[in-house]
Amino acid sequence: MRLTEQQVAMRMATFPEQFADRLPAADLQEVISFRNVGEWAVSVSALIAALHRTRTTISSREARSLRDLMETFQPALSQTDIGAGNLRVTSRLLTELTVTPSLTEPELIDRLRAIPERFRGRLSPEEIELLTVRPDEEEAGVWFEVAYELMDTLGRRRTPISTQERTDLSMILDALDLPRQKLRDLPVA
Repeated sequence: MRLTEQQVAMRMATFPEQFADRLPAADLQEVISFRNVGEWAVSVSALIAALHRTRTTISSREARSLRDLMETFQPALSQTDIGAGNLRVTSRLLTELTVTPSLTEPELIDRLRAIPERFRGRLSPEEIELLTVRPDEEEAGVWFEVAYELMDTLGRRRTPISTQERTDLSMILDALDLPRQKLRDLPVA
């Protein structure tokens, strides 16, 4: 899907930072520096190349966003031989990335409902209470608040998480389109 200039600007404002937990700082900084000087197509190409080089797994939602951005930049890139070659290489790299399915809404809710039990013993009873949503409290935005509160609490306490919990939290944050910087800083036990 081709994006409008406003849609591209909105995505590019935070899109590279969504990979902060998975990309080396130098790669991420390169992507951000191209973005910050308005070289959005180069920024996306550098991001895809870094994801490919580091064999980073991305979600189906992220893959769709990258495809949309590439499709949007295609007319401008294909006007020169260098741009057309870059477009072909970047498109090939994008198809070679490992993509995991994004969570559906019911899967997301199931995982968020399981959070209090999963972290019982590592968080205080008060913190568990904040992360518990009762059926009568389920309303728009409540799951976003639970995920945000969970990441804030885990980050503040530097709570160790397992590799599987890191993957699950990454999928939750992806589904809610939340940044993952705090996830990167959590110790993995």
